[in-house]
Amino acid sequence: MKLVPSGNLESADPVLAVRWCLERSEAEQLKKQSAANIYVLFVIAYGDTDLEDRQLVPIDQMMAFLNFRRPGNHTVLAKVVWCAVGNRPDAEMKNVFLEKADHRSYSRNFLNSDRTGFRAGSFPCGDFNLVQALSGDAELEVVVPQEHFPPEPPAWLSRLVNAGFDYPPIDQCSFRRRLLAAPLKLSVFGIWAVITTTIRLIVVAFLLCRGMRDIDFRPLIHPWRDDIEDVWYRLSWHSAWFAYAKTPTGGYRERSRWIYLLYPPIYLALFLLLTWIKIEFHLSYLAIIMAVATALIKAVIAILKFLVHLFSKAWTFALGAAIGFFLLYVLKKANRRAVARKRERESSREFREARRREQEESYTGLYKLLACRPGLVPAVSDLPPEHRTFYLRFLDLKAKVCRPYAAR
Repeated sequence: MKLVPSGNLESADPVLAVRWCLERSEAEQLKKQSAANIYVLFVIAYGDTDLEDRQLVPIDQMMAFLNFRRPGNHTVLAKVVWCAVGNRPDAEMKNVFLEKADHRSYSRNFLNSDRTGFRAGSFPCGDFNLVQALSGDAELEVVVPQEHFPPEPPAWLSRLVNAGFDYPPIDQCSFRRRLLAAPLKLSVFGIWAVITTTIRLIVVAFLLCRGMRDIDFRPLIHPWRDDIEDVWYRLSWHSAWFAYAKTPTGGYRERSRWIYLLYPPIYLALFLLLTWIKIEFHLSYLAIIMAVATALIKAVIAILKFLVHLFSKAWTFALGAAIGFFLLYVLKKANRRAVARKRERESSREFREARRREQEESYTGLYKLLACRPGLVPAVSDLPPEHRTFYLRFLDLKAKVCRPYAAR
């Protein structure tokens, strides 16, 4: 496979358009191995670091846009890979090549120790298949100067817009999306700060009412920096003076549990609640207590009636479950018959012959589409009209307006 890049590789832009083509021998090799679901794997190895970026692109897309996240001298490696497995080969391939261990590294390593090519070895693709690839790698040496990256936003604006995100934006469009969402986000954060500060005040008041020692008051004035748990983080078993008393030796002893019958906050909260109800509804304390007791009795009676009604109708649930299991059995049986009929059709000689002709035509068409010839240009406008897809036009526009920032 041959790569045709855009621009000057000695002073490249952070977004590089790349087109690829195949030699006839490579197309024959794909045909010989009955390759299906073919992709081009791009790996950008960043200079002397162990960092890299990857893209997995369908081979008939004909071109791709590579985004460089760092300035310096970098190596672009490309390889044709495929794996025909299951009903979703695209998902299997992406899982093999693009699965990430964290935001900086991938789960699987495909480069050799020198990071100058793909390492030898087999990689699982699905339950019973292995990743297959064309022999030979395509390689580009690219130099991306620091001055080709777009300028960073002002520091104050970045702090404001990126608040709440774990990582900085990777490109200008990512920053613009965050900027558009910033007013709503800051409003939500502001409401959250008011709510969490109110909750912290209530927690502090409750702990003070309980007579707790070692309360941390700093989270009240730092809702962004400190968590709500920091209020009581330093509390220990001896912090509750109501439950534990100091001994003459400087230690602590546990008070009797019966002392909680005299715990003032319990009676204070109950008295405040009854007083508010008394004032709001113009009732006496005795009337309130009688109303609560009556409501509890009615609730218990209603629950008992509901349970009796539920169990009396249990046979309807049993009938519904039986009908559901029967329908499931019928659907499974019909599905087995459909699968058996499909296998019979596929095993027929005519079907195999038609499939073979279709595959041969597909490889011939693929070679005609990707054949290496003079004058190839890595531009959407140079592709055949039927391959100038909306997705490629979108990527072309994105390459102009969404330039990546230089990673820090």
